[in-house]
Amino acid sequence: MIQQLKETLSPLVDGRVFFQVLPEGKGHYPAIVIQFASITPNSALEDTDLDNYRVQLDVYAPQPQPLMVLRKKIEAQIIEAIPFAQRVNAVFGYEADVKLHRLVLELMISSDK
Repeated sequence: MIQQLKETLSPLVDGRVFFQVLPEGKGHYPAIVIQFASITPNSALEDTDLDNYRVQLDVYAPQPQPLMVLRKKIEAQIIEAIPFAQRVNAVFGYEADVKLHRLVLELMISSDK
């Protein structure tokens, strides 16, 4: 699942997709951090081996405008590339300690991977 998300999202941010942590130091932006909030069994369909992945994507940029543009592009890329993916929530904020604007996208993805 991690590799599939990285491959799907990398073209949107020139390969700056990370798992769990945004690297420290002066980086290039926008950048995306993938986190798994939870993984639960999908019991809606019998005889399937699907899990529900609640995925959080943190998207960082020095200005808010790129985040507004990326939100729709990220959603479209994921929904096209990964069956059974849907957006749950989108929240904008500012991280004062790193002086970056942040978009938090929560997704629910049902997958057997």
